Amino acid sequence: MKKIKLFSNLILTAGLIILITAFMEQVGIIHFAHISINPYDVNTLEQMNFHDRFIICIILVAYLMIVLSAILKIYFLYRAAKVKDDVIQVKKKDIQSIYG
Repeated sequence: MKKIKLFSNLILTAGLIILITAFMEQVGIIHFAHISINPYDVNTLEQMNFHDRFIICIILVAYLMIVLSAILKIYFLYRAAKVKDDVIQVKKKDIQSIYG
C-alpha cells in the first residue's frame, strides 16, 4: 500500500513539474524543446502551429498524470477504509465471542 501512495505522489509531482515547464515554455521564460519558437527569428505558420500542438500534447500528458494520481489516491483511501472496517468487524466478532 505504501508503494501505491509513493507512486501516486511521484506521478503527481512529475505531472505538476511538466505542467509548470510547459507553461513557462508557452510564456517564453524557458525553451526546453528543439521546436521552440525563436522570437528574434522569422517563424513560419507551420512552426508556430507545430509548437502549439506540441505544448498542448505535453499539457494533456501532464493532466493525465494528475488524474491518474488522483485515481490512485482515491483507491488508496478506499483500500485503507476497507481494511479499517475489516479490522473493526473482526474486533466486534472477537468481543462477541468472549462475552456472548
